[in-house]
Amino acid sequence: MCETLALEGYDVVRLKNVILENSLHYGYDEAAGSLEIDVDIVLDHFHRNPVEKDMEKWTIIESHLSHHLEVDGIVLLRCDPRELEKRLARRVYSPDKIRENAESELVDVIAVEVKERNLPSVEIDTTGFEKEKIVSIVKNFIKGFPAISGYNRPCSLNWIGEMYED
Repeated sequence: MCETLALEGYDVVRLKNVILENSLHYGYDEAAGSLEIDVDIVLDHFHRNPVEKDMEKWTIIESHLSHHLEVDGIVLLRCDPRELEKRLARRVYSPDKIRENAESELVDVIAVEVKERNLPSVEIDTTGFEKEKIVSIVKNFIKGFPAISGYNRPCSLNWIGEMYED
């Protein structure tokens, strides 16, 4: 999705690349299959090296950690945990990493953190959506920013409730 937005003229910063390029991690967790990151170190880096802002364009910071940064608004992409497990298995994630991500999605870990930021934000259920539809929703949110009426707010999705309905 971010590739499409970048092709359409949006500035896209991939936080993982910034972390790797600036050695903002302190190791790699083999079992989890992920970088070990101290969010405070990443935040400090961005305070010292803010993202260059072109006031004519939006800068999109792509990461599951980007909501911790100084941002004006947040687009939170969500996915049904059962579908998330399938997607991560196709990417050959470890069983532990798949379970960790699915459980976090199930109990709204990031959604709660986003909600607590009290910023203009939108929650998009990507389950079953084509990339083009998601890009369209993001672009419409940006066009109408900071108005958020008509969009789902963080924690609108209820995966646990949906699982018990099945």
